[in-house]
Amino acid sequence: MMHGSEKEAEVKSVQQELNQLNISAITKGRFRERVAKVVKAQLDEQKAVQKTEMKLATEAVTKFFDKNKDEKVFVGRLPGVGANSKAVGEALNSVKAKMATKVVYLFALEGEEGKEGGKVVHGCYLPEEASKQGASATDWASTVSQVVGGKAGGKGATCIGNGTEPGKVDEAVEAATRYLERFKF
Repeated sequence: MMHGSEKEAEVKSVQQELNQLNISAITKGRFRERVAKVVKAQLDEQKAVQKTEMKLATEAVTKFFDKNKDEKVFVGRLPGVGANSKAVGEALNSVKAKMATKVVYLFALEGEEGKEGGKVVHGCYLPEEASKQGASATDWASTVSQVVGGKAGGKGATCIGNGTEPGKVDEAVEAATRYLERFKF
């Protein structure tokens, strides 16, 4: 069975084909009801996956800092999380609320590395201490966006971006880490 964007594309295709069919209105209505049930099930599945990924993202950051109590910086991938901007945003909000002195850059991928059509969602949080030293979440995210493609935006201490090149995430992690080398944390 298909999942994610493949399933979504197939459902849209079926809806378009159904609209083009030359059949009785009653039969078409029955088919539309069946398709509506599939669409609702798909949306429910997407919401459940998104909720799970939000939890996984937040737990990954929390576990990192629980295991590495002396660390002030985490730059890395979120395991088990697809290119879900809400999950990345939720993890950043968790850091902002519960670990406000930590510096974080997160990456989440969809698709296989090195293959066409993948996506990257990335985001960062910089505490006030970093801003006082001249660090900027917008500049940091822009540096990473130059590597993974796409663009980033945000205000204040957080910034989230989308990229089109999941095969360059390791290079982007290095770029994010290099950006921080000029500051003291």
